[in-house]
Order: sequence, then structure tokens, then C-alpha cells
Amino acid sequence: MKDYISRKFHKLRYHPVIKTTGLNGIAHFGKAIAGLIANKVLAVFIGPAGIYFAGQLTNFLYIASFFSTGGIIGGITKYTAEHNDSPEIQKDYLSTAFSIVGLFTLVTSIIVTAFSSPLSNYLFGSYEYTLLLALTGISLFFFAGNLAFVAVLNGYKQFPRIVQINVFTSLSSIVLIALGTYFFKQEGFLISTVAVQVLTFLFTLYREPKLLPLLKTSLTRLFQNKKTLHLLQFGLMSATSTFATPFVQMQIRLYTNHTLGTTEAALWQGMIKISEAYLGFIFPVFGYYYLPRLSELKDNYYLKREILGGYKIFAPLVLIGLIAIYFLREPIILLLFSPKFLDMQLLFPYQLIGDFFKLIGWFMTYFLVAKAMTKHFIGMELGLGIVSYVLTLLFVKWYGFPGITMAYMISFILYFIVLAFLLRHIFLAKKPEATQ
Repeated sequence: MKDYISRKFHKLRYHPVIKTTGLNGIAHFGKAIAGLIANKVLAVFIGPAGIYFAGQLTNFLYIASFFSTGGIIGGITKYTAEHNDSPEIQKDYLSTAFSIVGLFTLVTSIIVTAFSSPLSNYLFGSYEYTLLLALTGISLFFFAGNLAFVAVLNGYKQFPRIVQINVFTSLSSIVLIALGTYFFKQEGFLISTVAVQVLTFLFTLYREPKLLPLLKTSLTRLFQNKKTLHLLQFGLMSATSTFATPFVQMQIRLYTNHTLGTTEAALWQGMIKISEAYLGFIFPVFGYYYLPRLSELKDNYYLKREILGGYKIFAPLVLIGLIAIYFLREPIILLLFSPKFLDMQLLFPYQLIGDFFKLIGWFMTYFLVAKAMTKHFIGMELGLGIVSYVLTLLFVKWYGFPGITMAYMISFILYFIVLAFLLRHIFLAKKPEATQ
């Protein structure tokens, strides 16, 4: 029995997905700590209004960064890795990719800068941050450039170097955001967030000078029509999910702020941050391991084995972790925020259940991406966003503040059920007979 357990542990320890998870865990740990410290600083020195402000700004930057890259970051990684043995083809893809990123960033920057005044009023209910949002628009070149460079490194499978960049980002975030928020409140938080991205871009170029010629190449080769189509097609699915989630969150936050108050909206934002902190250890593994793995498998039976194998590894670990978080919810809130946020405890049970179904649903979501089931993927993501928003309106009206995460839980349970129905042919697949 002891030998059996030892063999199983050894096999699990050296499983590729476990190794990928461990490496990603190092990077995400620094990122999570930086984010949680930033929230702690905002909670202590500004209060719930600071958390609300940070949530709106984070979602806005997420959407703006996406438009700046044209949604092709995943495509950059895919085609860099796919053509490592064909340098000329790889150069064509990368030059096209950086041309797309440059064009989209220029357009997005002009729009954000030109409309910074109405954006300030829409996001924060004040024109006070107009100039700072204009500055943010200009800084999108650094945001987008760094995302593109890291995507190339990911395609080269330079994960240790990506970890170094992420650790630098985390450390600079902790220092700059803490100081900026302490001295200048919301304005300091915004300026520090922009400054971190500029420093990260410069650090990436310093650590990886070989990436700089990619910018020069993009100016000489420009767009390759076929390559452009490939990249934009690949970006279409990521466009839907990248835009839908923060947009729906922004609308729910605005609705909660209007209906229940800024404090409740801030408590919900704090709950989201806690959720992102632990799920972030696992979600990147889908892109690093499961996307290429599911892409290369052809037979439904072996696809089923890969998905169910992921469930066997992650589902028990996540379930144990979520139970521990639930029972430690009060000290977690006090550690990460302040006593003003203790009412957040009402959100925990429904949020944690929703996160569990979100995770196990994402194994099937990445199957849709890997097999280029574009219509199914877009339909699922848009449907999830609409259902989440409608259920939030109903549940907040019926149950008050906890209704926000009740709606979240029901949305992801339905999401999982629909995905399982769509992919029922995979789960019912039988082992192929050996060929003679």
C-alpha cells in the first residue's frame, strides 16, 4: 500500500500540469499579494469608496488593454510556439501581430484621450479624473507593448523569464501604489498604476533586449493578409470573454452602487478580489497546458480522459481550499481589508459555490477554444453575461445584498450544465478499438 501511494505521489508530482501550476503559482503569488496589499491600503486610507474606485479603474484598464492589442495576445503565443521551427514564417506572424497591436493601440489611445471627460463621469461619477484618464490613454502603448512581449516569451516557453517580469511588476506595484495612495488618495492610485506598467515595459526590454528588433521588423514587413486573418480569427473568441466579463461587472457595480450604495458595491468588489486571488493560481494553467494539449488530441475518448483527469487533480484541491476559505472568512477579511468590510461575509457561501462551478466549467470552455468552436464559445460567453446581469437585477430586488452572489452562483451552475450538454458526445465516448 505504501509503495502504491509513493508511486501515485511521484507520478502526480511530475505530471506536466502540476509542474506548470507550480511555476505559474510563483508568478501569481506575487501578483496576488500585490493586489491584496493595494486593496488593504485603499481600504485603510480611503475606505469602501477607494475599493469601488479601484474596481472601476481595473475593469476599464482591462477593456482598454484588450482593445489596444486587438484581442490577439493568445494568437501571438499560439503562432510563436507553432512556428518555432520555421523562423521566417514566425517572423511574418510576429511582424503582423506587432503591426496590429500598434494600430489598435493608436486608435484606442486617441479615443480614450479624446473622450476622457465623459469617461471620467461615467466611471467615477465625476469629471475630476479627466486629465488622469487622458494620461492613461497615452500610456496604453506601454500596457499593450508589454502584453505582446510577454506573449512572445510564452510562445518561446520562457516561463522563468515571465516569472521574473511578473515578480518585478508585483514588487513595483506594492511600493508605488502604497506610496501613491497614501499621499494622493485616488489620484495617486491611478498614477501609480500607470507608472507600474511603464516601468514593467522598460524592465522587460532591459531583461529581453532581443525583443526590441520585433518592433523594427513590424515596421518593415507590416501586415501579411493571411497572417492577419489568422490572428484576428483567433482573437475573436478572446474578445468576447475579455470584454463581456469586466463590462458586466462594471454594470453590476454601477447598479449596486445606485440601488444599495457605494459600501455594498465596494464589499462586492472586495469579494471579487479574494476570488481572483485564489482562482488565479489555476486559471493560467488552462492557457499554458490545456489549450495546446486539447488542441493536439483528436479522438473524443482521449479528450474525455484529459478533461476528467483535470477534474481528478483540481476539483478535490479546489473544494478543500474553498471550504477552508469559508471557515476562515472573517480573519481573511480583517487581514486583507478592515472591520468595515465584515458584512462581506454574507457573500462568501454563494461566491465560493459559484467559483467551484466556474472552475470545472472552464475545462469544457477551453475545449471549445482548442477546437475552434467559435459560435458555441461566443454564444456561451454572451449568454453567461446576459444571464448574470438579469439574475443580479432580480435577486438583488428579492434578496437584497446577498442576491449579487446568489445570481453569480446560479449563473455558473447553469453555465456548467449547458456546457456538459453541448459536449455530451465527448463524455459518452468509448475507447477506440485497436486497429489490426
